[in-house]
Amino acid sequence: MDKNNVIQWDQISYYPGKLLAIARNNGLEVARHELETTGKAISLEVDSENQNWIADGMSLQYLKVYAIDNKGMRVQTLNGREVTFEVKGAASLFAVDNGDHFSNELFGGNKRKLYNGFALAILRSKRESGIVNVKIEAEGFKPIVLKLVTK
Repeated sequence: MDKNNVIQWDQISYYPGKLLAIARNNGLEVARHELETTGKAISLEVDSENQNWIADGMSLQYLKVYAIDNKGMRVQTLNGREVTFEVKGAASLFAVDNGDHFSNELFGGNKRKLYNGFALAILRSKRESGIVNVKIEAEGFKPIVLKLVTK
């Protein structure tokens, strides 16, 4: 192989279900991770990171957007669906991203394609506290409307 730290299996058939990986050191379990096959993405979910958002003109708010299935599981196989962010009020849209290191998309603007079911909007507070209204839209999903506050 020409890549370091990569594990690759060839000619392995795909079956839906759960995959459990357990790491052991001298027989003692040191890590565990489970993946489960998801269904079709039916909606978007948003996590806001900064619960104490300060109106100082510099504080950032990270809005993490995930595609989810009917069980609420994150669908990491959805790529290319464009997400649009609209921000009004006491903040501005600072940047957008999705974690795809090979993307040619710019960090500016108000649109970003989902990559592995994920997109990110970074908002920057203004100097006056107040309400921040955010609308997040992507084709095939119900729009999400958020009301955030800067203090």
